[in-house]
Amino acid sequence: MDLENLSIASISAWQQANIQTEVGVKVLKTANDQMKVAGEIIIAALQTTPHPEPGKGQRVDVLA
Repeated sequence: MDLENLSIASISAWQQANIQTEVGVKVLKTANDQMKVAGEIIIAALQTTPHPEPGKGQRVDVLA
């Protein structure tokens, strides 16, 4: 492979890596948005779930 073809191949590889990085950033942004929604759902669930008074909670036997 001569120097010109090697340069073209290097540029092509760099462009492909750049595209993959852009896709990766979009995936991470989507995951971040989904985590924000999940957090909001968890907060809402905690706010609407009745909590027992201290010392009056239910005991759950996990070995049964």
